[in-house]
Amino acid sequence: MSEEQRSSHPDTASTLDPPQMTAANVYNMILDADNPIKLTGKKFKIPIPATGELKTFIDHGSTCDAEGYPIYPNGETVFVRKPTNQVTNFGHIAYPHTQKTHGAKNGPWKTIWFKCLGVLHCKDDFCEYAAPPPTADSKAAELIQDHPKCPAIKCDSNHVWTQCPDSNCRINIEKHTGWGVLRHSGTHKHVWPTSKKADPLAMRVLTDQLVSNPKAGPLVLKVGQAGAGQTVTAPVVDIHPAFGNGGPFGYLRRKVLIDKGLMPEKKSHGGGDRLIMDLMHWGRNGLRLISTSLSGANVHITYQSEWMADQLVRRDQDNRIYSGGLLSDVTYRFFDHGYLLTTSMYSDVMHRWVPIQLTWMWGLDEAHYEAHFTTLLEQISNTNLTYHERDLLAQQVVDFSLAQKKGFVSAYMKVFKEYNPAKALSKLKGCHEHYRQLITRVKKNRNIVDASRISELERLALDLLEPNKPGGLSLRDKFDQMARLFPKSKAWVNWWNTSDIHSMLFCGRERLPLDDPPLPDEDPLMAEIPDTTNGQESMHRQYYILTVCTIITFYRVFEEGLQSNTSGYFGEIWQ
Repeated sequence: MSEEQRSSHPDTASTLDPPQMTAANVYNMILDADNPIKLTGKKFKIPIPATGELKTFIDHGSTCDAEGYPIYPNGETVFVRKPTNQVTNFGHIAYPHTQKTHGAKNGPWKTIWFKCLGVLHCKDDFCEYAAPPPTADSKAAELIQDHPKCPAIKCDSNHVWTQCPDSNCRINIEKHTGWGVLRHSGTHKHVWPTSKKADPLAMRVLTDQLVSNPKAGPLVLKVGQAGAGQTVTAPVVDIHPAFGNGGPFGYLRRKVLIDKGLMPEKKSHGGGDRLIMDLMHWGRNGLRLISTSLSGANVHITYQSEWMADQLVRRDQDNRIYSGGLLSDVTYRFFDHGYLLTTSMYSDVMHRWVPIQLTWMWGLDEAHYEAHFTTLLEQISNTNLTYHERDLLAQQVVDFSLAQKKGFVSAYMKVFKEYNPAKALSKLKGCHEHYRQLITRVKKNRNIVDASRISELERLALDLLEPNKPGGLSLRDKFDQMARLFPKSKAWVNWWNTSDIHSMLFCGRERLPLDDPPLPDEDPLMAEIPDTTNGQESMHRQYYILTVCTIITFYRVFEEGLQSNTSGYFGEIWQ
């Protein structure tokens, strides 16, 4: 024992050293039942509170907490708790021990006995290693045998277990009054090992600090934090050394914040009633699951509110059906797994695009798109519409995803019993903005386009979107010109120079009687359809700041906005 350690227990200088167990000479004696270490502590009797004989006395060598309670009692310490006193740590002993309880359920008294286990330390007095022994029988001796050398870094001295057989501690609590007394006898002739578990008072102080600053993480709390002005948050290790261990402290912080309702509890996905409660919550907010498939090639969940369904088939004041076209676009990063496909329509009342159907899709295959469009087109088919009105509603503006295009064509043919794919394809219009983005991508490729000819390629590619002029080049001649002037772009040009893409994007193509847009002497069906999906893509920023639950509430804003607008609250322009 070092001089500093001995100075804390001056009364131990003239006494014999406590029993020390080393791996070399004591292990067998510890395991021998015929030679146990005998306890020589004082025997205590049941106290009588009314006599007033027991009074609080803190003997030398004891360590008390902030409320004056001896969590490390030593010597002939006595602590009396009156029924009116609030002592947070009463009944808690910080030094390593085993305990036995009697009368917790029956009888007027609850009695707790504590047996000190001593300390694991180094034979070298200058080594600072001191650890609590294991509480199970014989485990401390086995630990000494398995690790005969000191576990401290850069120390090769012997590993020693110092026992404490002549100390005794007992707590008696009168259950009907709450009166209690702690009595201790004997001297602990060893250093106090740092407790691995915080006492109740330290936990209460930690809880108050966590509640006052719930956003501070474990690392910030461990090192302390300087606040505004002169306020400084002390490190949590000042409350108790056990809080310096990052892993257990992180668990304690999370547990406290969950208990206080300041942090959501992490449960297994779908555990308990979570799935059912989430579905009920969404239902109360207007969610309707109109199509689901959790197996097979088209895993998806399509949802919609009643208001969205009404908007799809609404008529204006002149009893005309909506003819502005539907925008369908994918939001790629809203879900951790899967994608969000949204179909929107333009509201003349709110002067903005509003969603009418949303689908979570596991993948981006043709079957996933087909499931979304089938559900959408079935709503149109099941409504009492004329053939002409049905064609107006079925028109879509999409990107150039091959899977999306095939999915729509398959859904259209299945729902409307159409056997000509060209008829279904005529209902699609390609997005000009996506086309411009693909032009930008190819003109950055120096293997295809020289830097000096970028503007020429861009001019020729954008000219493909223009209608044919009298005496000018036809669409087919324009493609031939691009392939001739930029031979390395032949694969890119050939991809656009197909009949499917022609019908979706280029208005200068040769027309057929069944085409939409039709021949000049027929009614134009696509005159009001926008050229891009930018109206839908502008909502992606809103999506990314919302959660799955709040996105349903977000859509209710459109419904409330329409009601407010029609009542004259917002005026002519919805904001």
